[in-house]
Amino acid sequence: MASAGNSVRVIDRTARVAFEIERRMALLSREAAARVVADAQARAPVDTGQLRDSIRAVPGVVPTFWRVEATAPHAQFVEYGTRFQSAQPYLIPALEAERRGFVSQMAGAVGRRFAGR
Repeated sequence: MASAGNSVRVIDRTARVAFEIERRMALLSREAAARVVADAQARAPVDTGQLRDSIRAVPGVVPTFWRVEATAPHAQFVEYGTRFQSAQPYLIPALEAERRGFVSQMAGAVGRRFAGR
């Protein structure tokens, strides 16, 4: 029969592992958001630079959530186009370019921690 002391140690270790995983995931999320910003800025068409300079990463309410946004008034018209102007996507391609690597990194971080590494 398991003693109360063993149960406390298991709970304590589980809490530490969960904290370490969340901390690593928060770091990976922040780094991925920064890469998406840099890629979107490189892809954004430049006339005055207003669009490029408006692209930023904003932290969410939890450390693992980041939002990448372009706040220039014409950002959506450039990304999606209008009936007068063809789309010049910059944000969605940057997100798609990062997605596969990000998912792989997250899975690796969690997998390594559960494997005890």
